[in-house]
Amino acid sequence: MSAVIRILDHRLQPPAGAQTALLPQLPAHDRMLRLPELVERSGLSRATLYRRIAQGQFPALQSLGGQAKGLRESSFLIWLAGIGEGGAQ
Repeated sequence: MSAVIRILDHRLQPPAGAQTALLPQLPAHDRMLRLPELVERSGLSRATLYRRIAQGQFPALQSLGGQAKGLRESSFLIWLAGIGEGGAQ
């Protein structure tokens, strides 16, 4: 894995204090993760995810139309990498 991580979306920033060399390789196709998949992959309950979003400890969900909401997979992976470095809890 390259020490330089190419961030696909210029609006994405790693968590404060994150060492970018330790971030995972971001996916080539940045797909949207819906809430059930976020619950499964994070190991957090739906209520805990919403509480952490409100506290600024988890990236905000984006509207996908209607009532559907989701999060870019790259944003989730960056958040996940921040947990391993003691960033997000």
